[in-house]
Amino acid sequence: MRYVITFLCSGILSSVMREAANQLVPVAEPTMAVVGWREVAHLPLLTPTLVRAKIDTGATTSAIHASGITIAHRADGEAFVSFTLPTTDQSDGQERVSGHPVVAFRFVRSSTGEGEYRPVIRTALVIGQKSFEAEVSLTERDRMGYRMLIGREALRGRFHIDPEGSFLQGKIPKT
Repeated sequence: MRYVITFLCSGILSSVMREAANQLVPVAEPTMAVVGWREVAHLPLLTPTLVRAKIDTGATTSAIHASGITIAHRADGEAFVSFTLPTTDQSDGQERVSGHPVVAFRFVRSSTGEGEYRPVIRTALVIGQKSFEAEVSLTERDRMGYRMLIGREALRGRFHIDPEGSFLQGKIPKT
């Protein structure tokens, strides 16, 4: 059980304040699932492949590696994106082309400081036993260590993060 100290500290603690500091109040355990700094993600509407993803609280929106990104606009102005997703974590794996409505174009600054406008799609995302809709930006992440980043919007209200943990929601089965 976790505990929270219920006092405010200002200057030198009197003996009464020291005793109050030792009074611990139990706090209910969290009901949200816990993820580590990396997890297995699944985008079932886009690909049957499980993806090793990095949890990134510095990113607002999640991102996935996609190549051959092309945008098409209908007469009513609605944008659609076509792209290719790798079907394995290896760069030489088979690829599957998918199409999806674009919900937004967002300016995203990468960890290198460079910024770009990216198409953002909304799709089903599964992490462990939780399945939910998430916004995912499409970008070339071929040279990055993880093909997918899970951002704050996808995590908020669903998961707590253990930065020392890894694959707490399961691993990709070895074949």
